[in-house]
Amino acid sequence: MRAVIRYERDVNKKRARFRALFWDQGESDGDVMDWSQNYVTYSSGALGGNFTNLVAAMRTEAGNNSMPAVYAQKMSTQADPYKSNVIAAQSLFDTYDSNSYMLAMDSNTARYPLQDQYHYSPTGVTNVAADMISMIAASNLLANWQ
Repeated sequence: MRAVIRYERDVNKKRARFRALFWDQGESDGDVMDWSQNYVTYSSGALGGNFTNLVAAMRTEAGNNSMPAVYAQKMSTQADPYKSNVIAAQSLFDTYDSNSYMLAMDSNTARYPLQDQYHYSPTGVTNVAADMISMIAASNLLANWQ
């Protein structure tokens, strides 16, 4: 992330302006119980965990603590053994982070077909992106973008 920002600064001679974080990942986090249990945590009124820390670091680097985090929830049909922990954690983040936008995935493999037990096919990737864009367009996320 820092390398990207530095590159943008050097090329354009000005600070890059990141408007949102778009994220679609989580498959390996469901492979190991400890990883899945630390994806997002909630204790004493505060979010924690790896995904929370990633979003916080991106917001800090962007200089915008309310930068939207837009992400697709992991599908329940994927093969990793602790996927239910990651799915629950992503929902938890969406509940407690007021600047998150989660595309809730279902097990509709017709809409989001997989090419193997973990990864979307090209059609699946295209449909995830299209549905994320539709979700963003229907929200007020773009209202203040210039």
